[in-house]
Parts: sequence; C-alpha cells; structure tokens
Amino acid sequence: MTASGSPRSSPITTTAAEVLVILMAVAAGALVVGLAFSQLRHDCEDRIVFFLAPLAVAGESTGQEICQRLLKTGIAALRGRGVDVVLT
Repeated sequence: MTASGSPRSSPITTTAAEVLVILMAVAAGALVVGLAFSQLRHDCEDRIVFFLAPLAVAGESTGQEICQRLLKTGIAALRGRGVDVVLT
C-alpha cells in the first residue's frame, strides 16, 4: 500500500488457473485429500512463488501416504510450469 492507502499494483488481471492450483485425491467415490497452492506476489520479487494452503485429509486416510504422493505430484506440476519456489 502507498501512504494514501491505494494498492501499489494494478487490479488482478490473471485467471484463477494462473494463480491457484488445486489437487484432489478420490477413493471409492469420496474425496480423501484436497490441497491448494496459491501464488504469492510482491512488487520487488521476480521469482514465481507458490505456497501450500490449505491441506485437508479425511480421517481414515491419515497415515496412508496418499497425501504425501499428492503433494509431490503438485510440486512436480508447479516445477513443470516454471515455478521457482514452493513453500509447504
């Protein structure tokens, strides 16, 4: 924000697919893991940065490594898009 309270950057002009990546795992027709990566932007930063939030795991799926596999898939997909930094 500037001293006058206006934002420094222009309004959002990108599509959701460019700033938000959502992955889900389904087993037996039920959602068991869901996670979202959102892009983090700063006027002084040229790198492409995404962070993980939120992450949800169905209770019966805890400890079955499905979450870890989905997380690794998501990170690989972001790297494939040229993302420089992924915060988890």
